[in-house]
Amino acid sequence: MKVQQTESDLLDHLKEQMAFLRASMASYDNGFEGEAKRLAATIRLLVHDTKQSTSLLNSLGVKNNMDFHYVNGDPKEKAKAILSVGGMVRGIRGYRYSPNLVDSNFKSAFDDWWNGLVLVNKAKGIEYSRKDFVLAVANKDGGAHIDQALDAMYADVSRSNGFGWEWDRQDPPFENGPELAIVRQIAHELEMSIAAQFGV
Repeated sequence: MKVQQTESDLLDHLKEQMAFLRASMASYDNGFEGEAKRLAATIRLLVHDTKQSTSLLNSLGVKNNMDFHYVNGDPKEKAKAILSVGGMVRGIRGYRYSPNLVDSNFKSAFDDWWNGLVLVNKAKGIEYSRKDFVLAVANKDGGAHIDQALDAMYADVSRSNGFGWEWDRQDPPFENGPELAIVRQIAHELEMSIAAQFGV
């Protein structure tokens, strides 16, 4: 016999998950970029629905009615992506990909936000959405599971020079890959969205 969780139970879960999200964001911002893998698992729990599981925001009945904040570009425009105008900061040996953690009043429906592109490499035919990155990191690259094989496009972005940067020195131009910075960016946008909807 199963007992249905009440709305109060679900709201308690939401507050707890927001605390997890914020603790992981703070850990990332304090220098532990691997914390983005736990962010991906939390984001997945909050918004991703499958045949076997229902996201927390969907269980609360708000996911398809609330506004989702975004920082860069319009999620409906393929020409724009987080990293096409997003942050890069100078590191010790080169540049580092970094999230663009600014406040934003730009909003969209969930499907446009979740499936909107955050990385585009037209030369290589790479187009990645928020959903693609969150699920790759959470399901295959250490967030909640480690797979023996990675999607080829994700591996190219996270393990190789997926953007095709060229440089004239021995060290590569970037000290990190873009995938964890993108997950941190997505967490920032989601935190703004949930805080605006629930005041938590």
